[in-house]
Amino acid sequence: MSKQQPEWRPPTNAVEEPVLRVYNSLTRTKNGRHVKWYNCGPTVYDASHMGHARNYVTQDIIRRIFVDYFGYNVHFVMNITDVDDKIIERARRTYLIQELLSRTTSLTPVLLDQVRSSWVSYYRSQLSKGLPNEKNPADGQEERTWEGILALADSDDAWKSACIARDEKFESHKLIASRDILALSLDAQACSSPNLSSYGNSITDPSIPRLHASYWEAEFMKDMKRLHVLPPDTLTRVSDYVPEIVDFVKKLVERGYAYELKGSVYFDTRAFDNARGHSSTGEEAEWRHVYLKLEPWSKGNRALLQEGEGALSQSSSRYEADFALWKASKAGEPSWPSVWGPGRPGDLAFPHHDNEIAQRGQAYHDCRQWGLKMSKSLKNFITIDEILRKYTARQLRLAFLLVLWNAKVDFHDSTMKGEVRTLETTFDNFFAIVKALGAQAAADHKYRSVYKGPERDLADALTHAQATFRVALCDSFNTPQALDVLSKLVSRANVYITQASGKANVGVLESIAQWVGKMLRMFGLGEGPQVEGMLGWGESRPEGETTSVDREEILMPYLRTFSSFRDNIRGLAMTQAPPNQVLEFCDKFRDTDMVPLGVALDDQEDGRALVKLVPAATLMRLRDEKNAAAEAKMAKKAAATEAEREKRRAKLEKGKAPPELMFKPPYSEQGVYGSWDDKGIPLTDGEGAEVTKSQRKKLINKQETQQKLHTKWKAWRQEEGDN
Repeated sequence: MSKQQPEWRPPTNAVEEPVLRVYNSLTRTKNGRHVKWYNCGPTVYDASHMGHARNYVTQDIIRRIFVDYFGYNVHFVMNITDVDDKIIERARRTYLIQELLSRTTSLTPVLLDQVRSSWVSYYRSQLSKGLPNEKNPADGQEERTWEGILALADSDDAWKSACIARDEKFESHKLIASRDILALSLDAQACSSPNLSSYGNSITDPSIPRLHASYWEAEFMKDMKRLHVLPPDTLTRVSDYVPEIVDFVKKLVERGYAYELKGSVYFDTRAFDNARGHSSTGEEAEWRHVYLKLEPWSKGNRALLQEGEGALSQSSSRYEADFALWKASKAGEPSWPSVWGPGRPGDLAFPHHDNEIAQRGQAYHDCRQWGLKMSKSLKNFITIDEILRKYTARQLRLAFLLVLWNAKVDFHDSTMKGEVRTLETTFDNFFAIVKALGAQAAADHKYRSVYKGPERDLADALTHAQATFRVALCDSFNTPQALDVLSKLVSRANVYITQASGKANVGVLESIAQWVGKMLRMFGLGEGPQVEGMLGWGESRPEGETTSVDREEILMPYLRTFSSFRDNIRGLAMTQAPPNQVLEFCDKFRDTDMVPLGVALDDQEDGRALVKLVPAATLMRLRDEKNAAAEAKMAKKAAATEAEREKRRAKLEKGKAPPELMFKPPYSEQGVYGSWDDKGIPLTDGEGAEVTKSQRKKLINKQETQQKLHTKWKAWRQEEGDN
């Protein structure tokens, strides 16, 4: 007999495990496991908006997938742009408004005229670009048309979209016209009157833009925390690395890819485009540099270039596509020393990502390709604070998960109130039911161990979902597909619960709930601390509310006592005659008394209530919606009944005139007929002419018809109690 163990042959995978592949916006293809993460971060000059939320929440989702699902070690670096034309300009305008307010003690006619004049000027020069010709007002009619413009923009999405198509900054201009006009006017006055010591260009205190940037950076970080975005591992700021930026720009000048003019340094796009690259040994390579790799079709788009360069730029570059790497500082602007004189880092002009690839990756490092772009295409002006007053951070994150990370997003309330809320409710209800079934089984000491066809099918569905979920995430983080996998698995489990009729295998359901909850938390959708083996994704609480109390552990013993009491009373009522009063009490206990406590009692086929812990606000909302729907249904029915009654009344009212009087005033027009017989049939017309035989025959027929209508009318009046 052999004393050696037989050779072990490990089984081969029936299906090859998918490999993570990420979409590259440069090639518009997908490549493998290459992960380097530098995030250019926000330019901190104003409140963070929905575009920021889409960008940073989406990146946070991908970061969590890398770390918590695929197990990568990711070092995440975010840079804050705290030196920029927008910051300088906005800081100056804010300062000017504050100065004006500090000096103004009353609302003077001069100030009102200044505001009105500024508003009309902005309306004419900016807002009108997006308006259709018929909506552009005549001179002097601007104020009269303004309310109508706002109403159309708020109520007619198609009309607003057409305005944005004419001018993509239409929404921005509309908001500025509603609130920032005086600041623009003061700034314009300041820039044209540098001799005025309290205005614009002569504001020389560099702390003004620094303090402005610092404030909005702190607000941005608060918004990210509210959105459950993980903080960066390393945070950098442009102002902390100016000496390094100077050295960087110097090297580009030395390489021949940049040039100095009037104290500013510009990237030479013509010298760079098609320049021959070099190998790691310094020898010329076969490949050549290409400018505008991401968006070659945008070459020469001067309008977008001017937008990117910044409002304070007075470009004197050799070629219109060249962009500033270093800007000579003017009075009132932050400055640092350099070989070209006092200045500051240049704004990364349009096209932002192409210019970053050109100057940083290829021109500086002389490499063939560099970087990966994430789209920030949600161009709207809803601030994060505004959106979080309407929806939770979880709901917002769900909305972004339902769209591919590199796809454009059209944010609509209908999506939030429809697809997002439905999905959230689906998961909430599933977790509540599974937890309730588990608690009930524990209280009864009856864990269902049956494992037959339905249970095997459900367990197989979990295994299949786990594999399909991985395939989705490996396919360039396809979160819409991944969420669909989770949703379909939950639907499958719900069908099983219904078909099991109170005899479900809680263990299989808990396995599904644990995995689904874990994946949702992995996406950043979780609330509260995560405990090993926990079910669900946590309870979403109002902002600012924190608690370490285990609500379920404290309340469930008491609530189960109340539930048992109700079960007994309900069972007793069902054996008595009549049981209506007891049943009404039970319903009141379920629908009224328990709802504010966040407890839902679902009646089951076995006569026992299923106890669920649900946020009280959710239960009250659902109850109110149900009551409102019932009331609306009753009101609709009552309206239909009244309409039918009114229709019948109108028909019956035609028989009000007695047949013998129907051809006489007031039932007939004065002067139509002159004489009548004893039955009320006209003998002559109003001019004394005798009624012809054919006319008389028609009149008799009408009277006979009226006789029938009048009989019905009198019967109806008797029914109504009016004799």
